[in-house]
Amino acid sequence: MPGWPGLAGASASRSAVSAMQALFQCLGGASLVEVIGSQGAWDMLESAETYHSGVAMLTRVLRQQVPDCCATLSEQAVKGLLQRRAGQDVGAMVVFLELLEYTDFEHVDDQVLSLLQAHLSSEEVLLRRLAVSSLVTLSGRPEKAATLQGLLPEVTQRLQDGDSDVTTGALTVLGNMLRVLDRQTAGPIALQLLRTLPPLFENESSDVREHSILLCRDAMGVAVSSHKKQTRKDVGRSLMMPLFFHLHDRDQSVAQASREALLGAAKLLKRRQLRKLLETEQPWRLGECLLAESSRGAGDYLRQSLPYLRSPQEPLREAAVRFIGLAGRQLRDGRQEELQVICDALEGAVNDGSIFMSSLAAQTLMIMEAVVREPPSRFCLQAPCSWLRRAWRRRSTAGMPASPSR
Repeated sequence: MPGWPGLAGASASRSAVSAMQALFQCLGGASLVEVIGSQGAWDMLESAETYHSGVAMLTRVLRQQVPDCCATLSEQAVKGLLQRRAGQDVGAMVVFLELLEYTDFEHVDDQVLSLLQAHLSSEEVLLRRLAVSSLVTLSGRPEKAATLQGLLPEVTQRLQDGDSDVTTGALTVLGNMLRVLDRQTAGPIALQLLRTLPPLFENESSDVREHSILLCRDAMGVAVSSHKKQTRKDVGRSLMMPLFFHLHDRDQSVAQASREALLGAAKLLKRRQLRKLLETEQPWRLGECLLAESSRGAGDYLRQSLPYLRSPQEPLREAAVRFIGLAGRQLRDGRQEELQVICDALEGAVNDGSIFMSSLAAQTLMIMEAVVREPPSRFCLQAPCSWLRRAWRRRSTAGMPASPSR
């Protein structure tokens, strides 16, 4: 496949496209050229910005109209990849990816995998996308997925990629591989993912949030089989709060993924009441339940709640304020310094751009400041906490996402 994005001038691109039209007319007649043109491929091939889309469209038309040529075309794409000629990497990668699902994998040898590994670290976003998309396809085939184990470090690094498509692809590859690797191999990988994934729950891309939470759910199930004690420790320490808050995510697919993952965590930690509330969809009681069943006390949960006061999502900020109001009562005895930190954070929330959030934060701050000023024997939080519970129930009419019908 010619690599004319590297050629100078629009005339060179047009000349290359004209030559290809003549070639394809010999291959399949005028009708094939017309079909390709009707899909807009010829026009896309003339521009460096749309070149890769044109190659993809051209390959799809050939796959449909001249299927007998797919095997040969795929072999030529692999040869082009291995030659590593400047300006041709993108075209060869696009053809390779488009035909990957329709040809056998015999030509995907160690050389090709080494090339995909290199492209994963390319400075060119498009090459990283194409490489990770190829690995998504390959990892989806059990007979090939096991051979990708050597690429796991590079795939894991792509979780920190600045491009959400690359990150989502890397999450998919890791999920596919956890399902096919033996438990002894997959266990340590899954355990590491439980520590790596939580920051992705806050990604601005809803696809990244959803895929990372679902992978976390799957990783819990894999890790516990070989590292039960450490898995339970990591889940209880660092996953419960993020999953709880994302039950309120504005994207319903993310909220549903959070519900599934939190339910898995509740089963793993034997939190029976939490599991019951999730299964019966009673979101307004989850905060109290988490505090009641926690072995680590309110302090850790409160500290993990504070960053959500600055979440770009108002439903998460609201959930954080309400949870802080519920949990603050447990920090009364000798915890004045921590309470002051929480009050300072709530003062920032009072300046929230949302009138409702500003008012809610101000009300919660008044209660928390009263806790800071008054000794435990002179202040009872039973009534204020009851108010907060009723307020949470009223605001949770939307609730968690409904369970999918079966």
